[in-house]
Amino acid sequence: MQTTLGKTKKVQFFTFVLSRSRYKFIHFSDTPFTTATVIAAHELAFEAISGCPSEIVYDQDRLFMVAENFGDLILTAQFRSYVSQSTFVTYFCRKADPESKGKVENVVKYVKQNFLYNRSFKDLETLNMEAKAWLLRTANALEHGTTKKIPAAEYQIEKAFLGSWHPAVIEPEAYAVYAVHKDNKISYKSNLYSLPLGTYKGKGTKILLKVTLEQLIMMNQKEEELCRHDICRLKGQKILSRDHGRDKLTAINEMMEQFSNLMENKLQALNWVMQIKHHKPRYIRDQLQLLTATVTHLEPHLASQALNYACHHQIISATDFKAITEALKREQLKAEMPTPIIIRLNPLSGESRENEDNIPAQSDLLTYDTYFSG
Repeated sequence: MQTTLGKTKKVQFFTFVLSRSRYKFIHFSDTPFTTATVIAAHELAFEAISGCPSEIVYDQDRLFMVAENFGDLILTAQFRSYVSQSTFVTYFCRKADPESKGKVENVVKYVKQNFLYNRSFKDLETLNMEAKAWLLRTANALEHGTTKKIPAAEYQIEKAFLGSWHPAVIEPEAYAVYAVHKDNKISYKSNLYSLPLGTYKGKGTKILLKVTLEQLIMMNQKEEELCRHDICRLKGQKILSRDHGRDKLTAINEMMEQFSNLMENKLQALNWVMQIKHHKPRYIRDQLQLLTATVTHLEPHLASQALNYACHHQIISATDFKAITEALKREQLKAEMPTPIIIRLNPLSGESRENEDNIPAQSDLLTYDTYFSG
């Protein structure tokens, strides 16, 4: 069952409930379940109840069953292998038969409306720890709405009727091997899917491909996940991830040091980018790439002025830093331009009016008195 926590994080959970006591078990995953992971969830459930039931009722899920085939159930190879070495018998509900799977459907609704409602997601380990605590204090400790009995108390009775459980040997999944192109892509069913920058390491580079119902999961030779894509049902398409074009080979700390080395005050620059990392942890690589590109061809004194301005005004953004440098460059260019010479012309003749401010010579009044009296 899939649900959403907050606005962005989607999680799925496996749920298991004992029919008589209504004793419940849940296990969360932040990636889609595969046959292997759902088998592992079975083992966790059996460990939690310290036993194994004689029969388990399932919905018709693609992780367990390929086809119903008019009653001749065709199980997936991995799940069939798991069931063959287990002591329980499987019973698959028919399609559109809510009565046979009502108990577990009620648990799903209970988990979503009670445990998950308004819950924030920190990480998967914390979520599973919180779920275990919730089962102990609430789901299995409070009176059941239908039976009017406490599941934890009834489980102590039902426990005696469970079969013994021995950890099963889970066969590793077999993955297809695909060659990596020079441009860090693989070809799958007439489509190209991107891989992270640097995956291609020369001729013969290969990756392991895990195919689920909706996704392609790409792994290295150590079975460590590199990336995943939704399967495209069209042909001749390029399925690319913008994230795969980013340089992830250089460590964040090295990029921070690289930027600070370009600045006059290295300590101030390093402290400033640390603030950016704290406020924008998901985008710190992009921020550092933009900062480095901005100051690479910038005059050192302009870069220092921009950094001082950003620190003084508590600006922690690479785009804002770039805008500051652009403004400083415009001011510098304006200051370096010569002062224009203004020549004023006579509007009638068009000649220069450079003498218009000259003051003509003046005679003293006593000179005129002398002439008139003489």
